Amino acid sequence: MVITLRIFLIVCILIYLLIILNLLRKKNLNLRYTLVWLLSGVIMMVVCIFPDLLFEFARFIGVVDPVNMVFMVEGMFILIILLSLTTIASHSNDKIRKLTQTIALLERRIRKLEEGQQAQDLQEEKKCP
Repeated sequence: MVITLRIFLIVCILIYLLIILNLLRKKNLNLRYTLVWLLSGVIMMVVCIFPDLLFEFARFIGVVDPVNMVFMVEGMFILIILLSLTTIASHSNDKIRKLTQTIALLERRIRKLEEGQQAQDLQEEKKCP
């Protein structure tokens, strides 16, 4: 890999990591969900600094062209990120469903209490001359 390309990629990855850390610091991202993004940045940095690791790993698993290995790793990162986002969406849907059910039960309880109070008020009005 040409040294100017390597330096450019390292700078871009550092900016990427700084953006993620800044979002985490401002609490725009949850730490639990940020770990996948941080892991991807660290792995990109390692591969950028030591590109021979990628070539050796490609040779080890039988990938003929190292560029195909880059696309395979990229595809795996995309799948991991999609899986984590799907998990987040599933948990959010479950929480929303539970909260909606809880609110509905509380509204029903409030209506019953209000109806009971109205009935009690009517009885008191009938007793008073």
